[in-house]
Amino acid sequence: MEHNKLAIGLLKFLENLKIDSSIGNWNYLGKTTDAFGTPGGSWQGEDGFKFQNNKKTKEYILRSIPSNKSILVIESYQIPGQLYNMQLTNIQVYKNDSDFGQLFESYNLTAGLGRVKKVVVKEMFDRLGFTDNLIFKINNLNPDWKELTKSILDWAPIREEVKNKIKEEINNENMTSPNIKTIDLNGAGLYKISHGSFKANKNKHVIESLKQNNWITIHESTGKGRGDKFKNNLKNGDYVYITLGGDELIGIAKIISNKCEYIPKEIINNEEGWLFREIEMIQEPIKKGAIQLDDTRAIYPSGNTSFFKVKSKDLNEANQLLFVPYFNVEFIDGRNTTPTTSYTNTKYMDSPLNQILFGPPGTGKTYHTINKALSIVEDVIDTDLKKETRFDLTTRFDDLLINDWENPSGQIAFVTFHQSMTYEDFIEGIKPVVTSKNKVIYETLPGIFKNMCTLAKENWLNANSAEEDELSFDDAFNSLKENWEEDKDMKFPMKTEGKEYTIIGFTKSSIQFKKASGSIDHTLSISTLRDYFYDRRKVRTTGVGIYYPAILKKLKSFQPTEFEVKEEKKYVLVIDEINRGNVSQIFGELITLIEEDKRLGNDESLEVTLPYSKESFGVPPNLYIIGTMNTADRSVEALDTALRRRFSFEEMPPDYSLSQLDYTIYNYNASRLLKTINNRIEKLLDKDHTIGHSYFIVEDGKNEVEEILKAFYKNIIPLLQEYFFGDFGKIGLVLGKGFVNKKEWNKNTEAFADFDHESSSDFEERDIYEIIDYRNSNHNYKIGDVEMSFDKAIQLLMKGSIA
Repeated sequence: MEHNKLAIGLLKFLENLKIDSSIGNWNYLGKTTDAFGTPGGSWQGEDGFKFQNNKKTKEYILRSIPSNKSILVIESYQIPGQLYNMQLTNIQVYKNDSDFGQLFESYNLTAGLGRVKKVVVKEMFDRLGFTDNLIFKINNLNPDWKELTKSILDWAPIREEVKNKIKEEINNENMTSPNIKTIDLNGAGLYKISHGSFKANKNKHVIESLKQNNWITIHESTGKGRGDKFKNNLKNGDYVYITLGGDELIGIAKIISNKCEYIPKEIINNEEGWLFREIEMIQEPIKKGAIQLDDTRAIYPSGNTSFFKVKSKDLNEANQLLFVPYFNVEFIDGRNTTPTTSYTNTKYMDSPLNQILFGPPGTGKTYHTINKALSIVEDVIDTDLKKETRFDLTTRFDDLLINDWENPSGQIAFVTFHQSMTYEDFIEGIKPVVTSKNKVIYETLPGIFKNMCTLAKENWLNANSAEEDELSFDDAFNSLKENWEEDKDMKFPMKTEGKEYTIIGFTKSSIQFKKASGSIDHTLSISTLRDYFYDRRKVRTTGVGIYYPAILKKLKSFQPTEFEVKEEKKYVLVIDEINRGNVSQIFGELITLIEEDKRLGNDESLEVTLPYSKESFGVPPNLYIIGTMNTADRSVEALDTALRRRFSFEEMPPDYSLSQLDYTIYNYNASRLLKTINNRIEKLLDKDHTIGHSYFIVEDGKNEVEEILKAFYKNIIPLLQEYFFGDFGKIGLVLGKGFVNKKEWNKNTEAFADFDHESSSDFEERDIYEIIDYRNSNHNYKIGDVEMSFDKAIQLLMKGSIA
């Protein structure tokens, strides 16, 4: 059964339920407008269906998201809040074949503090005894809607318990317990060694022999020179953690000898070439079973490496993800790092990959993107950044901002969406380029999003796929271009003896080459070459694929001149005013690729072929997107549904508690003045059209009254005119008659010209208004006998007396 038919069928069944109907242990209480969903907190009048258990201890709502009948939602009165958003188009939630559809627990969960890692959610389900994530199996030909409803309702208390338990652990767990054993490396090395080659049952005797002899082992021919590194780099006093692939942890040990010898072949199935090093076991794992940590980076158990060094820069994260939870051990390097003190938060919480800051004008959305971006890139929490000066933050942000895409050195990019923004500007498009000979040619050029993805992907691939003594693709490719500049006749041999080709030029996305036959009509994709370099794709043996191996061999031949630290970095793309562009047109088919589970490296990752360059394209997992949107332009509810579904939303309303608003204007607190104005606007319009606190913040050293006077006429009053479409009567209700004057109309001296118009008498009765400008000392505005001024206008705004 297709996902939309499942949702529509279930909703139709619920529509026909009679109040007080029983479904298993649940009673139907009828429809309700109660709602806890969407970023704005509204379901646009969409009814939900309310159920209560027989014991009257649990109440839940079932509903669908408006305009998207492929999403079912469970909401809880106990929390209260959303409990499970079942996006039926996601195969982790709903799988369908010709006979049956299956509804699953996806392990996607928030605990009121942000997104919780799936591994933590699954572990909690397992701990509570719910190891099977199948909620219901649906017969496509004869669906039992009553049983489906019962199964969903029965699952709700389970999910609620999981959510509450995780939240309790987040709030209460003290991960800096003195029971955690601290090991100071003090300059010694820390390595991963995997005996995954022997995890089959037939090799259990090998594992036992290694344990009895206190050995660790690796074959001398292990790829990428790891056999040599095991023999030569591992020193007496270094530490290793031993794992049986991603299946089982064995322990933490210390190398006790520089001697490296071969294991007698009779111990290892009569195989030769197995090296061993002597160890002293110092810590058994506290969790010895199957590893829930599904991180596939090289330093972790599930990573596809048999021997790999854990670098100092990775110690804190490795402590948080591996050593503390699985060994109750924390490694420090007295020379470089400090003990992990914030384990709990980083264990459970992930920064959202895609987030939007939304609110009315002047609430600091763009201002806060600097803090958000630095928090992600530098891997620190927002509250720590707030302790720093604004100058220091903006200086670091500017240093990380990419200004030169020819030689990008930063990690943050900034773009503003507008009505004219297109797919060709943001992703890629065909653009005119002027050559050095002043000729105009047309090339497929990348936009800022593709550039950012390429930059982040290169770093991600290099940090997780390359050895420390290998050049990154970008560095090797630059070396290739430098060699070619010196020798443009360099030859690249083909597999067929006697055949070779030459490079004739480079573009931003391709390599132009000349075949042995003299043809110059073909190019090699740099993006494809990068994937081949990092073994992400198998080199094709047909078409232009036969030309890649020679260049790959050349790239691999370049060696670093100095030691290079492989470090996975985080990259941030800030999209200001994201709601002003046509998002579906700008992102096109790539809107799906920004989802967390569709990112490169995930089980459900997706890549598409771009329409212009024909390159395979995916979004890397280390690229974060921060958008801002002005709710005065468009509310959250009016956003494109595809965009709303893929972003986390953080509201940024006016903040009346700011210390910068703790000053007085004519005996009125600035915060109170702002709140009074906004309360009136919200009554006349809504909270999306309030006034931001930034208009009331005065720089140090400036006169507060003068600055507020400017803000009223440059910002606040123009915004009100925009909000109320020039309805000065409503502006008067907000600011009072001290700012808005109802002008007198003298029918005798100011009458209309002599002209027949059917509505002329109506116009005669129409009220007209003017804004009093107190910047002009000659305004001559009086109320009664009182000569008005800005301070008296503020008094009237706050319903004070001017007598």
